[in-house]
Amino acid sequence: FRVGGATEMEPMLEDGKMVLEAWTRAINKHTARRAQTVLSTMEKLHASKKTTVKPDLECYRHVLLAMSRSRVPTIGHNIPRLLKSMEDNQLSPDTFCFDAAIETLKNCARHSKSDDAEK
Repeated sequence: FRVGGATEMEPMLEDGKMVLEAWTRAINKHTARRAQTVLSTMEKLHASKKTTVKPDLECYRHVLLAMSRSRVPTIGHNIPRLLKSMEDNQLSPDTFCFDAAIETLKNCARHSKSDDAEK
């Protein structure tokens, strides 16, 4: 990724982590989706060789944590894609990642049950 041809403008992995951590800590309905967008952008830039910065385990962990705190009922549908992306990048989810994924799916199921009860 270059801005005006200046190589010193290439984002660093720590920049991405800082943004992802901020979205993980934010309290907003859209934080999980925004964290996913940041991660997706990092993945696409790396895949297209526009940067050497490759998301690491911590990046995925931040997104999974943001998802686990989300109250968007459909956010759990993204868990398989995220775990597959980790696998494709030779990353193994740790306990925190699995805990966050399970929490996300549990929250989605809870929202689904409450929606069914209201009908």
